[in-house]
Amino acid sequence: MAADTYSLQALVLRKTKLGETDLIVTLLAQDGRQVRAVAKGARKPNSSFASRLEIFSEVDLLLVCGKSLDIVKEAKLLNAHIGVREDMEHAAAAAPIVDLLTRLTQPDLESPRLYDLSASALEHAESCDATGALAVCAAFMLKAFAFSGFRPSLNRCVMCGRPLA
Repeated sequence: MAADTYSLQALVLRKTKLGETDLIVTLLAQDGRQVRAVAKGARKPNSSFASRLEIFSEVDLLLVCGKSLDIVKEAKLLNAHIGVREDMEHAAAAAPIVDLLTRLTQPDLESPRLYDLSASALEHAESCDATGALAVCAAFMLKAFAFSGFRPSLNRCVMCGRPLA
């Protein structure tokens, strides 16, 4: 009996080494849920997955359902976000974005607006200077928390509750 396959558009959030040549990739799916999958042979120098499954990359994947983790069979790069990956200051500004996404998302909890927000934030961080990238990251965090139900109150004092002028 053949295993079920499905396609998935996702953003790569994290990579974890598995064995000598495999990787576990943590992804933000287009519907906003977190997906973890194994990319077999992805750490080999001649692997087709090596460049396509980099952090910050948007990819179109073909996955096979596995017992505990899905298995990556094909990966097509949609947007590499080269500007974020090649510049250290841009990467430092964008790193909290993927770290927050890793912590906010869950495997069975969909948040459809989160993917579009994340892809847009990375695109804008890539197109501006390093200071602008930090501002994009801060704006992303406020919006992502709001999507998750945490809305900061910026019009009252945290200590005493008095309205701010």
